[in-house]
Amino acid sequence: MNQTKRQLGSVEYLHKYAHDNGSGSGTILTFVRITGYFNKEQIINALHKVCQRHPVLRAHLQSKKCNYLKIEHGLYINQSINQLPVKFLVKTSDNQWKDIVENELQIQFAEHDFLWQIIVLLGKENEQCKHDFILKFHHVIMDGLSVAYFFRDFLNYYNNENMLVNTLPFMPSVETLLKNQISWPKFLCRFIFYGLKCLWLKKYLYSFDSNATLSEIKTKSRYQCINENQTSLLLAKCREEKVTLTGLLNAALMLAVYRAYNNKNERQQIVTTPVSMRTLCDPPLGPEHLGCLISYVRTMHLLNYNSSLWELARQYKKQLTKNISIYSHFPSKFSSRILDTLLALNNSGDLKTKFRYGLCISNIGSVDFFSEVQGYSVDEVYSCTSHALGEVLMTIIVASINNKIYLTFTHAEPLLHEKTAILIQKNLNSILNDAVGIKIAE
Repeated sequence: MNQTKRQLGSVEYLHKYAHDNGSGSGTILTFVRITGYFNKEQIINALHKVCQRHPVLRAHLQSKKCNYLKIEHGLYINQSINQLPVKFLVKTSDNQWKDIVENELQIQFAEHDFLWQIIVLLGKENEQCKHDFILKFHHVIMDGLSVAYFFRDFLNYYNNENMLVNTLPFMPSVETLLKNQISWPKFLCRFIFYGLKCLWLKKYLYSFDSNATLSEIKTKSRYQCINENQTSLLLAKCREEKVTLTGLLNAALMLAVYRAYNNKNERQQIVTTPVSMRTLCDPPLGPEHLGCLISYVRTMHLLNYNSSLWELARQYKKQLTKNISIYSHFPSKFSSRILDTLLALNNSGDLKTKFRYGLCISNIGSVDFFSEVQGYSVDEVYSCTSHALGEVLMTIIVASINNKIYLTFTHAEPLLHEKTAILIQKNLNSILNDAVGIKIAE
């Protein structure tokens, strides 16, 4: 079989490392509930066309040892794909998808396998009813926004059987496309500096509620929708206070965690934010491209009992804007041996039992472009990632559609106890209610 290949970029390799060493950590699961007419054969045909358009969907991972110091980690692209990784199940209830998502979050992708899977919970074929799609992707080939673009392309091909397929080129890693690139030595110094800073701040990091082996850790998710009226009030208040929705949710989550642990003294809080690198590429990447096109930026915030929600949100926005230009760039070339050693050190010693990357809000943004496909109505969208490594205390993934905001609260249990996770969610809702005057149902 003819294949093309390229080496993994830095961020792609970080996701591979997390996946391989953390029971699938970083795997993306997205749930979409959609009303319309669907049948199996047409679904398969549409997915074949999406795979033909996007080479990365025909990729698998392969590692090859060159010598003691060098191991090549590559994405190999097949020219065609015969058996799609798609499973059809009969939909038996509206909550059936939640158990499937939780189970799939614990299952790793195997080397040489395709790096995605779709589970379709069909209502009645060829009838206008609600169907559930569960989209599973290895983070090496996809970020949250790319998953949304994938589903958009699927709907377009499904709705237009005669649409011609324009195959896109195989994308290089995002690091090679950036306007401003960073050298490996400079990145290495920055990485070591941040590691030392974490050691200095370790007394401020939250410790695991309970220790557990990888086989005992389960990624748990809780789902919540903010309705149209509440969303309108929330966004209006953000504009009034000159903050972003992401900034507001980060500030609320920081305070929610602070209160859940009954803190009364000052505390430094680390926040990790995934940021899209599409606009920083040369030329900028449009919505036609799929891939792992993100980086990560960390900000640090001083909290105390009297911290202001809006001031924290403004501080977050200011820090994030500054740090994107300084810390978001990863090198296009790197040594996996050295990186493995650094990551292992970062996950060892005292840091091993702490949520070393703090908190995370991942805002995919609006996916209203689903509505552009006539004859279909997307009713719900929730997304989550596996966190079996326990590197983040809590992640909230945010998606917006039809003037509603969908939140997925994700944590690693028992590293964070369920009662603590529930309390954090309740605290966050209470903080938003006090600040904006909306009562959010959990």
